[in-house]
Formats: sequence, C-alpha cells, structure tokens
Amino acid sequence: MTAPSLWRRIRNTFFNPRRRHIAAIDVTADGFVLSLRAREKPMRWADVTQIDAGVRDYLSYDALYVVMMAGAAAIEIQELDDGFRLFEHALVERWPHIREVLNRLLVSTPHEPQHETLWRR
Repeated sequence: MTAPSLWRRIRNTFFNPRRRHIAAIDVTADGFVLSLRAREKPMRWADVTQIDAGVRDYLSYDALYVVMMAGAAAIEIQELDDGFRLFEHALVERWPHIREVLNRLLVSTPHEPQHETLWRR
C-alpha cells in the first residue's frame, strides 16, 4: 500500500463516515426517492440526464456508489444504503447496457478508486 493511497483512504473514511450517511432508497413506478436525515430527494427516471458510478476506498472496505444527475441536481447513492439492491435492479432494468460496467467496477483492483460515466443523454 502506498502512502498517497493510505492518506486518500483516511480522508474518505473521515469525510464520509457511515454514521452520518444512513439513507434509504425507495423505488417508485416513475423514479426513486432518497431519504436522508428526514429529508426526501425524489428523482424521476425521465429527468435523469447522466449516470455515473464508481468505487470509493475507505480504510477497511471499498464501496460502490452511483450518482444520478438531472440538470443541476445530483444524488449520490451508496451500496450500503437501505434499498440499494432494489434500486440497482431497477436501474439495470431501465438501462440494461450498464450492467457490464457495474460488474467491472465491483471486481476492480481493491483500494483503487474508480469513476465512470455509465450513461448520458
């Protein structure tokens, strides 16, 4: 493990702790709703303009995340959020070609951050 990697992992762990980011995703017929600390952020599938995904490395684990963008709004959803698997299934059902990229991100080299644009309107 190199020093820059260790510092990046410490920074990610410190600035993105799981205890402050406890979210739930509810998939609806026309989109999804992310609930985070008593706030709800809805997004419709028809409004999505770009989908990014990546792997963020923390001290003890790596986590997949998906960023859904609609205009100026961006919602980041992490794989440890409640409802992520249902959200991922709905995402792949709507955009089937992104399954391959998501799988590639999941089997990437451990402790190496990744970020890719999966789809853009």
